[in-house]
Amino acid sequence: MGTRKDDEYLITIQQDVVITVEDLMDIMDAAGYGINGWADAILHVGEWLGDDTCEHLANGGKVKICLREPIEKGGKRSYEMDKEMLLKGIKMYLDDDDKPYEILYNNGVRTEIDTGDVDAVVADMMVQYALFGEIVFA
Repeated sequence: MGTRKDDEYLITIQQDVVITVEDLMDIMDAAGYGINGWADAILHVGEWLGDDTCEHLANGGKVKICLREPIEKGGKRSYEMDKEMLLKGIKMYLDDDDKPYEILYNNGVRTEIDTGDVDAVVADMMVQYALFGEIVFA
C-alpha cells in the first residue's frame, strides 16, 4: 500500500473482467487497422467458424498473421493466434502500467471492456502481446 498524499492511500486490487465473443470480434476488427504497419495479412486457419477472420477467431478458430518482415534475420514470417492467446494478450494489456488508456468500465454488476475505447493502437498492442509476449513493433 502506497501513500499518495497525507490523507490518501493507494491500494491495488485484482478484479475479474468479462470479455464476450462480440468484444473479441471488435478487438480483432480494430487490430486489422492497427497491425497493418507490420503485418501483410490476417488469414483464417482450418475450416471457417464464422463469416470473417474476426468471427472465426472469436468462435474458437485460429488465424495466421503474416509479417511484412521477420522480426529477426531469418526469423518466422507468420504466427498463428487463437482465442486463448488473444485473451492472454488482452490481460497483458490490462496489466501494463504504461498502456495508453483505460478501457474497463463497471456496469454496476460486472467489469467489462468498453470496446468503443479499443482503437487500432490498443488492439495492435493486444495482438502483439498475444503473439510475442511483448510490444515488438512501436
